[in-house]
Amino acid sequence: MSIQQMRIETINSLMRGRRVLVVGGNGFIGRNCVNALVAIGARVTATGEGAQCDGVNWIGRLDMGDAFAAKCAVEGQEIVVDCIGRLGAAMSNLQPLQSLEEELRPQLNLIMACAESHASPLLLLVSSRLVYGTPQYLPVDEKHPVQPASIYAAHKATAENYARIMAGSKGLRFCAFRLANPYGPHQRREAKSYGIINHFLQQVADGEAINVYGSGKQARDYIYVDDVVEAMLRCALEPRCEGKILNLGSGEALPLRTAAEIASCIAGAPPVQFLPWPQEDLIVETGNYVSDISLLREMIGEFNPISFEEGARLSIEHYRFPEERVVEPVAYLNRRSIA
Repeated sequence: MSIQQMRIETINSLMRGRRVLVVGGNGFIGRNCVNALVAIGARVTATGEGAQCDGVNWIGRLDMGDAFAAKCAVEGQEIVVDCIGRLGAAMSNLQPLQSLEEELRPQLNLIMACAESHASPLLLLVSSRLVYGTPQYLPVDEKHPVQPASIYAAHKATAENYARIMAGSKGLRFCAFRLANPYGPHQRREAKSYGIINHFLQQVADGEAINVYGSGKQARDYIYVDDVVEAMLRCALEPRCEGKILNLGSGEALPLRTAAEIASCIAGAPPVQFLPWPQEDLIVETGNYVSDISLLREMIGEFNPISFEEGARLSIEHYRFPEERVVEPVAYLNRRSIA
């Protein structure tokens, strides 16, 4: 058995039967986490309205703004995956008070519930590379100054601080992930909170032309969502990751226009079009970004995300034929590149 296969079997065997709560299980990251956890045999509870997935205890749109509801949801869980986040960067600046009530207050309640739970669950906190704001240098490591340019990013940075404070004062077990630009299956068509790239992939899957704002020369770090889930699960099983805040990306930079052109070519869609920036989007544009993921690799060992070309192909196939994306037990991680 290869080292890759041994790691796959270890992840599956150690996660099988674990009690895991996914908060925001009908969102993009949350839904992919739910699918993976079910496939490897975890006992999954998830919050989310209108979501359906066999083998999951769905508890609906639970109001994490209610501290008692958060405590009830967390009690008895071994791992809690925190995927709270609705408005995204641009919209959060237009609706800051709504962002406060729908994102930050629920974050604090969930973090407190985990810290005070008798089960002492491990909290996997999904944060964002946007906490860094406009990068002062590339690649961006975890020592880079935190300088959010949006209410959304400010709330993510605050949630990280809440977790650190609770770890010191109440023994909270947590690991936070500053996601780069994740993409892949299961983003709702009306949602753009995880960036524009999934919207592009949905457009070309429908045979439409992609509209890119500006020149599209700004570089991004795109990571396929299965790689995100893999890294989070591996961190959940590695005690050294507790208390850490880790960058989670591919570690590779790709200009937005190049990503759009690759997606259009794969799908056989019309050529990419370039449009002027809307003001609300230009305000939160942070320029070039690429993650330094050396700390993540130091914690969990080799981590080799798939190429954007392969991830785009898989994503377009899903958005064209969503009913055919079947996640088989154990086989979920078999194609992951964890040499």
